[in-house]
Amino acid sequence: MVKKRTIYTTSDGKEFDNEKEAKEHDEKIIRESIKVYKVYYNPDLNEGRGYEDDGYVYVHANKHHDQFIEYFLCKRFGNPISFVMGTFGSNAIMQTYIYHEVPESDVKADKVLARIEETFVDKLWEDSING
Repeated sequence: MVKKRTIYTTSDGKEFDNEKEAKEHDEKIIRESIKVYKVYYNPDLNEGRGYEDDGYVYVHANKHHDQFIEYFLCKRFGNPISFVMGTFGSNAIMQTYIYHEVPESDVKADKVLARIEETFVDKLWEDSING
């Protein structure tokens, strides 16, 4: 006797007999492949008292999320260090930008700086930056 069976294969190659379980697994993979960062930039180089602007960057990658955001920030803002009041001294060094990971619920839509997607992921955003 021949029986027909449907197999659902997720984006990571895992197989499921149940469509709902396969979709849930795929959604989990996508959620885990996206990290959101809050970026502080435009440092106060007069007094060295913090940053004047902030925004959010989404990174959709299989791994190495920090390296993707570092690459983007370096291209966008240039040298990662600046000097307060133009003084080329060790006590005057200030980072041009800093960032840390935040939950997506923290994001303010009008402050999204970029959505970055590496080449080897299924595209989620039409306006993403690649390289």
